[in-house]
Amino acid sequence: MTLGEIERLTKEYADAWKLLKGKIEDLELEKEAAVRRHINGIKNAVNKAKDKMGTLEAAILSAPELFEKPRTITMYGVKVGLKKGKGKLEIDDDNKTIALIKKHMSDQAEVLIIVKETPSKDALQHLSAIELKRIGARITDTTDEVVVKTTDTDIEKLVEAFMREDKVAA
Repeated sequence: MTLGEIERLTKEYADAWKLLKGKIEDLELEKEAAVRRHINGIKNAVNKAKDKMGTLEAAILSAPELFEKPRTITMYGVKVGLKKGKGKLEIDDDNKTIALIKKHMSDQAEVLIIVKETPSKDALQHLSAIELKRIGARITDTTDEVVVKTTDTDIEKLVEAFMREDKVAA
């Protein structure tokens, strides 16, 4: 393999990329035109649905006795009714709660109390080799990786998404 051959292959890839980029840009233009054609109708439908949902929610809240048993019913493909909310866990004093867990629920303390200190590998990745050495860490298994990346990143993201879908479908 020579640099001339790599250059020829790069040109072939660049030409294929240019064709693909044109197709993607055409698709984006058609998508934008479709959105412009339908956006007002969609916004109107969203507003109408929100309004009808608000009216339905108010009606359900005004008649909770209708949803004691069963709590929900399905009509016209829509589940309506009442359900228990998740609520919000409140802890007045973390230290006191931890002490009481250890006292009254010591067998569950490992599950109920989080105690963990580990180095942040994401943060450590940003340190220099000298800094890593100073703290007893290092980067290993570095190898050369092939780079084939176009300079027009907006289109590249869309193409990568198509390529990922293609790999999944294969």
